[in-house]
Amino acid sequence: IVENLDQALDKGWIRTYYHRLYRIENKKIAAFECLARWIDPARGMISPAEFIPTLLNYHLLYKLDLYMFEQVCQEVKVRHDHGLPLMPVSVNFSRQDFDHADIAGEMDRIYDKYGMDEYVDKSYFIVEITEQDIAVGAEGLREQLKRIRENGYRLWLDDFGSGYSAINMFSQFEFD
Repeated sequence: IVENLDQALDKGWIRTYYHRLYRIENKKIAAFECLARWIDPARGMISPAEFIPTLLNYHLLYKLDLYMFEQVCQEVKVRHDHGLPLMPVSVNFSRQDFDHADIAGEMDRIYDKYGMDEYVDKSYFIVEITEQDIAVGAEGLREQLKRIRENGYRLWLDDFGSGYSAINMFSQFEFD
C-alpha cells in the first residue's frame, strides 16, 4: 500500500464513490459523502479497512484526503458541463492531515486550480472530521479548522456521540 500509493493516485486506481446523506426532517438528499475505493489492477479491490489504517500509520493519509478533494472538484466541473445536478459534497479529513499539510491552503489552491468559483461556492464543499480527531487535536488543528470555515467551506463533525468529546467541545469550534 505504502509503496504503491503515489502510483495509485497518479493512475486513478483510487476512485471516488458517493454515499447519500439524507436530511431527517424531509428525508431528502442533503449532500453526498465522498468515499475512497482502491481498485488495484493486480490485487483487485483493497478494503478501506486495510489501506486507511496503513496510510495513517505511515503519516500518508493527507495525500489521499487532498487527492479525494481534488477528484471531487474535477467531477463538479464534469457534472456542470453535462448539465447534471450539483449537490454539496463532504470529504473526510483526518486530524493527522493537519500535521503534515496546510489543508486550508491546499483546499483553496485546488479550488482555484479547477476554477470552482465558476460552478459552485466554497460552501458546496464540506470538511468532515471525526469527534475523536477533534477531541485529541492540537492548537494547529483548531487554527486550520477555523481558517477552513473563514475561507467559506462548511465543517461537519462526523461520528458524534461515539464517546470522545463533551458538549463543551462545541464552544471551541463552529460546526455546520
